[in-house]
Amino acid sequence: MSFSKSSQTSHISVETYTRIDLSAVELLREKNTVSHTIVTNTCEGVADCVDACPVACIHDGPGKNTKGTDWYWIDFSTCIDCGICLQVCPVEGAIVPEERPDLQTTPN
Repeated sequence: MSFSKSSQTSHISVETYTRIDLSAVELLREKNTVSHTIVTNTCEGVADCVDACPVACIHDGPGKNTKGTDWYWIDFSTCIDCGICLQVCPVEGAIVPEERPDLQTTPN
């Protein structure tokens, strides 16, 4: 993992999160994991999760949610349960660390 250093601080960028070894991604896919869920009506459309996801399983939803904001959804069949989306999302409660189709609208 690479760090950007300055004389004052160091940080890990979203770009760093997306550089996951492909063999590690394949291992996670093979494990019997449970996807994360984006709560449709809590999501505020920030999209940090979209940029950070190493397997591109997060997609924009059509229209607006009940808050009147853009929203995203996780394709459960593609998610590898890495948890990066949960770490980068600034909206409290917008992503839960379990597969909850009752909380997430998934377009057909």
